[in-house]
Amino acid sequence: MQEIGRVTGVEEDMATILLDPSSACGSCNSCSGTGGEGNKSPKTLYIRNTIDARLNDRVVLALSTSKSIVISIFLYVFPLIMMMIGYKIGEKIEPGKLTERGDSIAAILLSVTFLVLSFVLIYFLDKLAGRKKKLSPELIRIKERAEEYYGDSQLGYHQH
Repeated sequence: MQEIGRVTGVEEDMATILLDPSSACGSCNSCSGTGGEGNKSPKTLYIRNTIDARLNDRVVLALSTSKSIVISIFLYVFPLIMMMIGYKIGEKIEPGKLTERGDSIAAILLSVTFLVLSFVLIYFLDKLAGRKKKLSPELIRIKERAEEYYGDSQLGYHQH
């Protein structure tokens, strides 16, 4: 998935990018955890400046397919697996006590507990991955230099 953003700051080998999300953006939370389904507000990313982008440049950034797959599996499959593990453990603990439908009360409680635990783990692992920048988007190329996009007069450049 590729997006276009504007460089709002450069410090050493890092760039701050203001990203206006597209219609596909907002569901994976890979952009600093500030997204969320339906959240279409601009995102601020702090990522490695591998393309020598300068202040106010418009840049193209992308999240690789492999990273997208890892994120999707982690967000959608991991909680389901945890819930099933909790249910199976609950069935082993209390096989005799059943609800009217035939489900073990312990299995239901442990499945919900493991589901909540998976969300807590995802939250903390998301924070850890965000600090390590392992699943962050990468700068691909400069779409437009600031001078081309804004013109010299809007950037405060004066020719003498």
